Amino acid sequence: MEYNIIILVRGEDSMVFDGQNDVAIFKIGYMEDHTGKFDERLEKCGITVHYETEPPRGDGIYSVILSGNQKLPFWIYDRDIILVGEDFMIVESVQYDTFEPISTVMIDIKKARYADFKEWYPDICVTKDGIELDNRFHKVKKMILKNTCDLEWIDLSTGIGTTK
Repeated sequence: MEYNIIILVRGEDSMVFDGQNDVAIFKIGYMEDHTGKFDERLEKCGITVHYETEPPRGDGIYSVILSGNQKLPFWIYDRDIILVGEDFMIVESVQYDTFEPISTVMIDIKKARYADFKEWYPDICVTKDGIELDNRFHKVKKMILKNTCDLEWIDLSTGIGTTK
């Protein structure tokens, strides 16, 4: 059974699955619609995107600037973007000027930091246990994200990693 709502404890770095503050999780198939208009949920989060290139197999690749003029040090694919409330975004990323390897990254929009999962997880769903990340194409260990406390966060302004 998949769930469309999880609980995020505001002001802390932990997600829980029962409580009072419901946070919607949205899957954005593509950032732009057929007219070139960007998804308003990204704008609401203070996210600006700029088209960079397109690999031979399709799907645009974009650079991203968060509010506060914090530019991400990687590009993201224009597909299957997961918004967790207005605080977090899970995306498929690549280094500048490349198409691969692809790595799944969680971005903390409000704190201007990111956590690289070091693997590509194209299959993401929300279950009663947490946010489940998997890859049906390659043999990687399934990951269940229950909180953000254990992630190694990299601050966008300093480039320094922390666990909190």
